[in-house]
Amino acid sequence: MSKASVLRDDDGPQAPSQPPTAEHVVRYTVMSRPVPLSGTFSVRVAAEPTKDGKWRAPLRAWHVRESFPYEGEFFFRAKFYPKDHGDRFVWMDMTGDGSLVPRLGTRLVEVKATPLWDTEPADADAEDFPHEPEAWDAGRLTLVPAALVRPPLSAEDLASLSHDLGGGGAPSHRSGSSLGAAAAAASGAGAGKDRDSVMSLARRAGRNVGAGVAGFFRRAGAAAAELIEGGAPPSDEAMACILSMQSDLRTPFRAGNEDHEEALVALWSGTFDEAAPFERKGRAWVEAGCISEDPGETFAAGGPTRAAGLLGLHAAVHCASAHAAAFRTLLERHSGEDDTSLRLLGTVNALVRDLAGACGVTADDLAGRRAAHFRLLESAEGFYELVWCSLVALGVAWGEMGGTQARFTDVLEVAVSRAGTWLLAGPVDVPSLRRAVMELDRLEV
Repeated sequence: MSKASVLRDDDGPQAPSQPPTAEHVVRYTVMSRPVPLSGTFSVRVAAEPTKDGKWRAPLRAWHVRESFPYEGEFFFRAKFYPKDHGDRFVWMDMTGDGSLVPRLGTRLVEVKATPLWDTEPADADAEDFPHEPEAWDAGRLTLVPAALVRPPLSAEDLASLSHDLGGGGAPSHRSGSSLGAAAAAASGAGAGKDRDSVMSLARRAGRNVGAGVAGFFRRAGAAAAELIEGGAPPSDEAMACILSMQSDLRTPFRAGNEDHEEALVALWSGTFDEAAPFERKGRAWVEAGCISEDPGETFAAGGPTRAAGLLGLHAAVHCASAHAAAFRTLLERHSGEDDTSLRLLGTVNALVRDLAGACGVTADDLAGRRAAHFRLLESAEGFYELVWCSLVALGVAWGEMGGTQARFTDVLEVAVSRAGTWLLAGPVDVPSLRRAVMELDRLEV
């Protein structure tokens, strides 16, 4: 192919007789233990004609997956700089094969790859498989035969590849289209059937690459607590609200406490028919998903049930009060005690625990953290609404995956993964969170 047929950017000259190609350089980091592995590889992409007779060769997620130099399944995230945010960046989940991969410059992209395997095999033998995580990682990372892997880029190479296309300041945001943070994350659903159906949450959470996400979340617990590495530190309002939620998370329900008992009454009013007389204890609470006839036991703090304390109770009150009709519809669908029914209030508890860790509520180093979603947490309602949206997503994934209690953890992780994608859009309040959920997953919340 002649040099004239090789594109150096997405927008090229008038179409030649043969489709041109463009070379993209991918700088990657494999999130292995004890030390992440870094390197660089190149991907040559065939250009596509545009309506105005030009060519463009956007890099998509499937290009990265097929050209990745290591064998096995990986969960990829790509670095993205939202416009007008200076040097702040986010890591976008690359879940759909058609996802556009954002560029940092003319030809450079940067991705993180988390191996999708469990911390140890189900049939692990102590003599054959070391149980130390570091040794287990090293034994599983295998280069693709004949893969050409470059060493990490030098400072000179990086400068030449990532020069700004826009004339100065932050890295270029031209990745084939003008995408804001939310729209760029939405492109992870691609242009195919996934974008037209809400029944694809598990695929978007990583199951489309052929492996469960349970192992991924167990391995990446620390990373999951920092869904966004760019953004800004929490404001004074967010700091105060987060510290208050931390206290609620650690405070168990106490029988006889006036405020705690009033919260139970509010939960009853939102969950059940308003005409039904309040029952402090009874089978109705079990049918609603509590672990016993005494709902106070469900909202303990910590312990084997990983109860979420008062934070779980307050989130449940929000779900049942602010979304009463939808919450009761979910309850009617899952009020049974068979294996295929959700334990609704217990599910809220589990979501609160996992989401608190994922969005920084449980962090001990809040002042040193940066995240685009911290403004959402300037009010507890923002966190409670995140729980509600995740509950809706979990209900969809439950039906999609044929959920049973034995698979509850897998479905829970799918919902938490989708919540992470919504947070990447940088919602600043409840309305913007709802818009992100609608745009990214077409969920009515």
